[in-house]
Amino acid sequence: MTNENDAPAQPSAVQPPEAPPVIAQPAPPSPYAQAQVTQQPVNNPYAQNPYATQPYNANYGAPQDAKGLSIASMVIGIVSLVLMFFYIGWLTGIAAVIFGHIAMKKEPAGKGMALAGLITGYVAIGLSLIFLIFAVLFFGFFMFALTGAATSV
Repeated sequence: MTNENDAPAQPSAVQPPEAPPVIAQPAPPSPYAQAQVTQQPVNNPYAQNPYATQPYNANYGAPQDAKGLSIASMVIGIVSLVLMFFYIGWLTGIAAVIFGHIAMKKEPAGKGMALAGLITGYVAIGLSLIFLIFAVLFFGFFMFALTGAATSV
């Protein structure tokens, strides 16, 4: 008496559920795709070049404005500040002032350096003359003290 229930059951193959049908979606646009170029009106002054190229007359290689007198004025002015301690700063200060005034008229691009040369030149002239006056007075008093001491003995 065999019963169907007593017999080992054979595993039946289980079929997976069927997938729903796939509907074809359009592909997303590629980020590397060519951008569409539209024609800009010719009379529009704010129109941009669609290819982003530089105009022909770009000033990349243009020569710079000359600043030789301005640089010379500034350098000579700085040197005159150092030389004022040796009582000759007024000579180079005059040169710095002359170069600075000429540069202010001829080289508008180097106006800052020319102004620095003028300021340092005038300061060097003034301080050199003050140092020179103090040196003459000190030397005079020193000589007076030596000669006065020598005559009293």
